[in-house]
Formats: sequence, C-alpha cells, structure tokens
Amino acid sequence: MRFATESELVAKAIRHLPFRHWLRAPSSASVFQAREMKGLFGVPDFVAAVVPPNTGQRCSTPSVAFEMKLSDWRRGLIQAFRYRAFARVAYLVLDASRIGPAVANTERFERSNVGLVGIETDGRFTVYHVPQDEEPFCPDLAERFIQVIHANGTHATVSSRAAVGRFAAMPSVSTPSIHGAASTRPGVPCARQPAASRPTGRRIQAATDHRSVQGIARLASERSEVQGPRPL
Repeated sequence: MRFATESELVAKAIRHLPFRHWLRAPSSASVFQAREMKGLFGVPDFVAAVVPPNTGQRCSTPSVAFEMKLSDWRRGLIQAFRYRAFARVAYLVLDASRIGPAVANTERFERSNVGLVGIETDGRFTVYHVPQDEEPFCPDLAERFIQVIHANGTHATVSSRAAVGRFAAMPSVSTPSIHGAASTRPGVPCARQPAASRPTGRRIQAATDHRSVQGIARLASERSEVQGPRPL
C-alpha cells in the first residue's frame, strides 16, 4: 500500500523510526524533538538531538534531521543535505512503495553523506544507506540549533514570535566560515538499523539569518555530488 499524503507518511515515521537509537542516546539522556523547525536552513520535517549540558561554550551534540517525501527523492536529497549545516546526521525518508529510483541512485546519497530510509504504511522500515556521523558544516548554525535546544529542553513548544525574539540577537553566519567548515569530514560511522521507538515532536521556529541561508544555498548548489549529473 502507498501513503495517501506526505503528512500521513511524516506522522508514521515519527511514531516508528528509532531516533533515540540513531542518536546513541542512553535511556537516561534527555532528547529534544521538534517538527518543521524553521529559522536554520530549510524546514526539516523532524529533528531530534540529545540535550547537551549548558556550559556556555560552543559544543556539539548528537543530532539528526529528516526530510520526508512520498517520491521526489532528488528534491528530498538536496533538502536533506542542507540540514547537515546544523545537524550531525541527515536522512531522507520515502514511501517504501516508491523508493526504487532512489535506491538505484544510492551512490548520490553516499557522496552527499545523507541517509536513505523507506517506510511502509504499517510502520515497518528499511535503511538503504546509513550516513556517517559528522560535525555540521556550518558551526554558527549548529550553535544556534543548540541554543534552541537549551531554551526548550525536551519540549519544543515555543511559539514562533517568542523564538524569533530570543534568537534574533545571535551572531550572523559568514560565507567563508561555511565553505571552510564544509571541507571537513571526520567520517565516524554510525549504527545500523535498530529496534523502533515512538517519539513525538512539535513545531518550533528560530530566528532566520538571511545571509546565512544565502551562503549555504550557494554551497549546496555547488556540491554537484548532491544532484549528480544531469540526464542526457
């Protein structure tokens, strides 16, 4: 069977995909979860991250961002790649009954380091490519993401207006820093498909820095391995 709508697929994925395991989060760790988080780069359908200690210093934390589509894997791959600006791991989730063309192009997911998952209408899923865990390629956006996590903890319930006011004063992201960070690929492997868990999430918004978005958009468009060669 096929999913009738993308929102149906997103709801099913949030219920069944093992976010906590992919984060390698201990059972005692607090996990931040949010749907359609705005103000970073793109609007991921779902994000999850381990809540780090609030030390006042820049730090990284296990994090994963998801783009979910019924079938448009090319567009989904580009969008998921953008989320690597602030998340350590990014996945594209597709309707399992329509995932064939994406699986036939798995090498593009490997080159862009984006995971690929097919999900059934009953919640069963298959992981076709597991991405490497890497530092986000834009440290300033990664820091902004962590600030949102600190502000909300495990409950992503901040209204858009409140979130914008809180993070509007954060420093802008320069294009040189984006390009410099994107060249670093630590290459730490992550775990294979585990048992399912059932997290939930809510919509949240952080402040948008348009210079950051434009800079990362240029970077994403320059990464030809994401889109692959144009068909003849």
